[in-house]
Amino acid sequence: MKSSRYNYFAADDGKIICLNGVTGNVFAISEDVFPLLKDILKNPNDQIYDANLYQSLYNLHFLIDDDLDEIDCLRKRYQDSIKGSLYKLIVNPTQECNFRCWYCYENHVKGQMNNNILERVKLFIDKTIARTDINSFELSWFGGEPLLYFKEIIYPLARHAQCKAEKEGKSFWQTMTTNGYYLTPDIITFCKETRLTSVQITLDGNRELHNRTRNEQGKPSFDRILENIINFCRSNIENEVILRINYTKEVIEAGLKEVFESIPDEVRPQIRVNFQRVWQTVGIEKTSEALMEHLKYIKELGYPLVNNTAFDIYRGKQCYADMLNYANINYDGNVFRCTAKEYSPENRLGYLDANGDIVWTKQDLVRKVIESPTFENENCLKCKNLAICGGLCFNHRWNCINNSQKPECIKSKVDTDVNSFLKSYYQIHLKRREQLKQRIL
Repeated sequence: MKSSRYNYFAADDGKIICLNGVTGNVFAISEDVFPLLKDILKNPNDQIYDANLYQSLYNLHFLIDDDLDEIDCLRKRYQDSIKGSLYKLIVNPTQECNFRCWYCYENHVKGQMNNNILERVKLFIDKTIARTDINSFELSWFGGEPLLYFKEIIYPLARHAQCKAEKEGKSFWQTMTTNGYYLTPDIITFCKETRLTSVQITLDGNRELHNRTRNEQGKPSFDRILENIINFCRSNIENEVILRINYTKEVIEAGLKEVFESIPDEVRPQIRVNFQRVWQTVGIEKTSEALMEHLKYIKELGYPLVNNTAFDIYRGKQCYADMLNYANINYDGNVFRCTAKEYSPENRLGYLDANGDIVWTKQDLVRKVIESPTFENENCLKCKNLAICGGLCFNHRWNCINNSQKPECIKSKVDTDVNSFLKSYYQIHLKRREQLKQRIL
């Protein structure tokens, strides 16, 4: 036997958190016992301790067979994860937006999806849902601000997809990324009727900072958006809000108590908080300690957290752009994959033809990028953090392969470190275990 390359340890208040990055198995032991564990992992073949200890560590993947190649395990996991019976379709009804956030990468071209493109999307949906290898269909809305054209685009397409899925006996649901300003009671009712149960909405800090960045021609939006978030959660116990906090050093230092304390206790479990640094400040500002204090406080208030570090236990693909069964159709019929890139002609990967079929203009290159594991470069393969980093996302791999850019390591650009991740992951693990215990009881 040998020790797994992807074992991680972090000291935390008199205990040592132990994590295997390949399996996600995690436990904590006292600092006094940790030297014993280190000795076993360093000399696993000595077998000088209780045999049960070695077997337990083997079962948890902290000890592995001598001939096991963990890189191959990660490769296989990735290849398995990009396949599946789910098809995810993201539709952009428009690139217009009622806000003008200073950090936004989109150019907000005026225009909406016309009837011709709308009918093509319907044909694409019909063909996709009818495929024998597809059991589930997710229709997701993006933009621009998608709710600007709710009646014209979202309503007819959602109803069409829902009816087709019911006819074919396939699972169907919807998600949306919206600024939340137009998430009115009528639209919330529609969401419930058409299984639109998850929305991502962004707040840019406290009331003052948010209104400075996110406003409709100078008109404040904070209170209205917050009310809409609460109403959406109250309308359906199954509803979930991914509350994204786009943060800078100013946002963190100003504090966020008024944001999270103003939301009623009963809906907090439905709101998952996701901190994301404003991309223009990545690698420039550092707010790690203050950020972790915010995360700790938010958890104490009863909010679940999206993993808020650059690290995670990657089960394969990093995002939907890695999936084989996925496309992002823009309002003009052009097809993309990464939603974090500008919707420009040079970034277009294909288009939707009159028959409702995607014509991939860069099909071979798209396939090459998708089918190459996210971490397949020399530096990633050597890095001990590979199992909890996951390597390059689709966009970065595309830039490496198509634009001959060198792979970039994220470590120098992130606010949090591996130790912070381990502590956060362990706390999430304990909470999930407690929730499971309560359900059993």
